[in-house]
Amino acid sequence: MSTNTQQQLNTSNASSAVQASLEIRAASGLLGLCWALGVPGNLVVLAVLQPRLAGGRFTLWLMLNLAVSDLLTLLTLPVWIHTLLHGWSLGAVPCKLLSCLEYWSLYTSMLCVTLLSVQRYLQVLHPQRWAELKSTGRRILLGLVWALGGVMSSHALVQREVRAGMDGLLHCLPRYRWAGEQVATLLMESLLLFVLPFSIMASLYCTSPCTEG
Repeated sequence: MSTNTQQQLNTSNASSAVQASLEIRAASGLLGLCWALGVPGNLVVLAVLQPRLAGGRFTLWLMLNLAVSDLLTLLTLPVWIHTLLHGWSLGAVPCKLLSCLEYWSLYTSMLCVTLLSVQRYLQVLHPQRWAELKSTGRRILLGLVWALGGVMSSHALVQREVRAGMDGLLHCLPRYRWAGEQVATLLMESLLLFVLPFSIMASLYCTSPCTEG
């Protein structure tokens, strides 16, 4: 290999390393901004909703659970920011548990948002059906939301492991045992976090005007 070629490779590697470092710092800064704005914002929501829960309005309870699930997601961000910058140093068990908690809160947040749309649809267009669901049934419904979120996030307990990343540092990353497992996981996450919830909400909003008319 000629000297010029070696110099070009060294320059290219250095440029790639600088670009990767800038991307990591930008991602860390964005996550830090989300934490700085999201944590106080959700704490304010909790403080505002707490005195109003005595009336038993299910919408307020859903908003409270949504704020709690969002807060759980945000509270893990400092750990992931530190990991981006310095690597993972907490061990295998915290890696699995924190990843599961992150997914659990994300799934629960999406389920709460979806249930809010369903609840508003029933309240407006089918109030008698909604009234048949008493307070006990509504509490059970909220419990099912958290339970279902926990079930959907359980794959992180199996797949997440501590291993070396491309930067040479240890990271809490998913390890797929075969290609089909990765495809199935990505499809499941896309379906449960985006496709299915947004399809339900879109169909409800599109049906409402037609039904009212």
